[in-house]
Amino acid sequence: MAFEEYRRQWETDDREEDYRWEVEQDFLSWEALATQKRRQEGVVT
Repeated sequence: MAFEEYRRQWETDDREEDYRWEVEQDFLSWEALATQKRRQEGVVT
């Protein structure tokens, strides 16, 4: 699943188990990786 789709599901509460730590941890990991990728792309370009 692409990060943007994951983010949409997270932000619209379109997920089966809203408050599971595993789900929140996954989202935070995705968000951190996406941020890191954007920063690295900005440095490279």
